[in-house]
Amino acid sequence: MPYGGAMFAFAPDPNQPKSELYAELVEAAQALVHAEPDGMANMANLAALIWQFLPRLNWAGFYRTVDGNLVLGPFQGKPACIRIAAGQGVCGAALVSGATQLVPDVHAFPGHTLPAMQPAVRNWSCRSGATGR
Repeated sequence: MPYGGAMFAFAPDPNQPKSELYAELVEAAQALVHAEPDGMANMANLAALIWQFLPRLNWAGFYRTVDGNLVLGPFQGKPACIRIAAGQGVCGAALVSGATQLVPDVHAFPGHTLPAMQPAVRNWSCRSGATGR
């Protein structure tokens, strides 16, 4: 892929139905990662894209599996835990189980790792098994 490739200008309509917004987000994500082999670059762009499409989020990003635990990768938003042990909190549970964790009240989740600076966060989702591309 040549350097200096195309810049993308996505302009989601925040008033459209969620199903349409998410479909547009998926389409935009596919356009961003198409033909780019670098996983870190793709994670960075996808975090920025999710942040742009879903402005009510306080965090969008990725953790990488390193030596059986999670290590912070590219993200947008508030500071995050740098390392999460397998089985610890929502994302650590996703790593161990290999299944997406949808949590309506993260404060009720045993061993949650939400930083103290983010007490207003309630809903949480972690997905395990994503690849770098």
